[in-house]
Amino acid sequence: MKSIGALRARPPLLRDDLERRLDLAFGYYLWLRPHRGLDGATPAECMLGLRPAHLDAVPPPRGQPGEAVEASPPFELRYLGPDRSLPYLLRKAA
Repeated sequence: MKSIGALRARPPLLRDDLERRLDLAFGYYLWLRPHRGLDGATPAECMLGLRPAHLDAVPPPRGQPGEAVEASPPFELRYLGPDRSLPYLLRKAA
């Protein structure tokens, strides 16, 4: 959790900053980070009985080696933290 929330800051964090980072870290851990022990599901999906999102994942288009692939991926990479930490994929609107 220390590495996810970037809690090893120097100088020590102020309370508001610490609470914000903990909120981001716990939200990421529960809702966005797949867990191997849960067969790729997130803890929130397991607790709420939701279908794991990874079961509906679409693999990216692939071509032959050296061949350019024209299609753009159906997702974009975003980050929760202002320091570009806690990455997640967001499906693009159709």
